[in-house]
Amino acid sequence: MENSNGQEEDVAFTIDVDASLNSGNLTPGGMAEGRVVFEEPVGDTGLKLHYYDNMFNDKASFIFIIK
Repeated sequence: MENSNGQEEDVAFTIDVDASLNSGNLTPGGMAEGRVVFEEPVGDTGLKLHYYDNMFNDKASFIFIIK
């Protein structure tokens, strides 16, 4: 998660271990569901979720604008 100050943070903590989104592989058409938690400033309107398809990549595959 990137905030409007340009700080990119990792996942903060897990509230419910049973509901957390774990890593792994999916078959074509597969689905995964879970929670990912970030701590960011209240009211920040410039949040962007960066998605990396490989933990060794330094460039995001997708960037989602959070409104």
